[in-house]
Amino acid sequence: QCNYDLINWGSSLHNCVGGGSYAEKALTGQSILLGVMYQNEIKYCVEISDKQIVQNEGKARSKMPDPVLNALNKTLRRHKILKGSAIEVDNE
Repeated sequence: QCNYDLINWGSSLHNCVGGGSYAEKALTGQSILLGVMYQNEIKYCVEISDKQIVQNEGKARSKMPDPVLNALNKTLRRHKILKGSAIEVDNE
């Protein structure tokens, strides 16, 4: 199921998340991959490794807007998925 979802995400977002290395990272626990959905459609894919966001990309590798990234960061820190306290970040 994981690889099928990632292939669909990569196809929808026009990025490389559908490649086999991402599925392998997720299945071996090296990375956590999250899909940020809006109205049942994938808008962004986030890769978390070592309790840090290492990638966040939308369609054609666009970056997540700061308000969305800040909300995601706060939620993930509150649930101890990311390191540190729930602080805002600048995604420039």
